[in-house]
Amino acid sequence: MDDSSQAGAGQSASQGGGGGGSGSLRPPSVRVAMGFGVGVPSVAEAALAAAEAATPAAGHRPATLAQTNKEDNPNSAVYKKMEAIIERMQDENTGVPVKTVKSFMAKIPSVFTGADLIQWMMKNLDIDELNEATHLACLMSSHGYLFPIDDHVLTVRNDNTFYRFQTPYFWPSNMWEPENTDYAVYLCKRTMQNKTRLELADYEAENLARLQKMFSRKWEFIFMQAEAQSKVDKRRDKLERKVLDSQERAFWDVHRPVPGCVNTTEINIKKICSNSTKLMTLPAATPAQLIARQIQMLKQRLDRRNIKLSKVAES
Repeated sequence: MDDSSQAGAGQSASQGGGGGGSGSLRPPSVRVAMGFGVGVPSVAEAALAAAEAATPAAGHRPATLAQTNKEDNPNSAVYKKMEAIIERMQDENTGVPVKTVKSFMAKIPSVFTGADLIQWMMKNLDIDELNEATHLACLMSSHGYLFPIDDHVLTVRNDNTFYRFQTPYFWPSNMWEPENTDYAVYLCKRTMQNKTRLELADYEAENLARLQKMFSRKWEFIFMQAEAQSKVDKRRDKLERKVLDSQERAFWDVHRPVPGCVNTTEINIKKICSNSTKLMTLPAATPAQLIARQIQMLKQRLDRRNIKLSKVAES
């Protein structure tokens, strides 16, 4: 199902479905915590104001995501090569043709087809075989640089399926390390939006239930943060919100992939050890220093007990 059919179904769902999707997620004490019936600003209002102040104009950015040093990641060289290709793809004159597709009920902004992508790669990257171009496109998609607009599986097919470029903010070269609380806020926010394209998949619903059980003590704060972010997102332009929602979903598809898919953010332990291990060169010792080390070692042997305490106690 593409964005157009999903948008049409989402409109009908929003007209007839009401707001029952998020009622089960609100904890019993959240109304007290949000300050209903009290003459002071509620916690939800404060969270909403903080979300509006912290959210950039380009879209919602998870504020608690941690980053690591780029130089410490063994995949940094691979990321640089991929990003150089992505920048060529996004060139306005010689890049992949990106367009807004008009459908029966809505518009699908900033998309390109898989066939156009494969054709551009074979023409501009000196690739002769179709399978090689498709494989390279799938690798770039699995790392989150481009993604299908209506599928959680990050792969590329040589057909008329629509794809979209990821914003540079969510590129893997930024070394994001999202926590489970960020994922819980994202999933909780998805349940508050009555649109078919934002419905949780089966594995996401299971993850949400597991996270709700894990963070049961602070779930009301997670819920209020998700509610504040949802209110901020609703104030955006419709087409802009559609693009930002898909980019955020693709970000989590990389860091919390579908069961059975490879997590490309995991780092091979062998690469880490090979990069972090450094040869330690000891200074050349003089004969006097060697003799002093031997004397020290012999003294330690003399001080060592040769009889077990149990044997001494028996005697």
